[in-house]
Amino acid sequence: MCLLYTVSLLFSLFGIFGVGHLFAGVPMKALAYFIAGLIWTVIAGFLGLSTGVGLLCFVPLHVMFAHFCASDAVRRARGET
Repeated sequence: MCLLYTVSLLFSLFGIFGVGHLFAGVPMKALAYFIAGLIWTVIAGFLGLSTGVGLLCFVPLHVMFAHFCASDAVRRARGET
């Protein structure tokens, strides 16, 4: 499970959310996380580059979302809901 968390977290940190859910066998949730992650990356990237203060807000949020996505994938792989 530690490997699943690590792989999911690394992909999520680079903006590719949902990889851990694919490994956990939940493809529809993986697709939802992937689409939401693309939208989030575009919004955060645009606002982060347009205002320097935006990076102070979006980088911690991005790390938090990546951790949430990876933790949820591990819970799904264990069979917890």
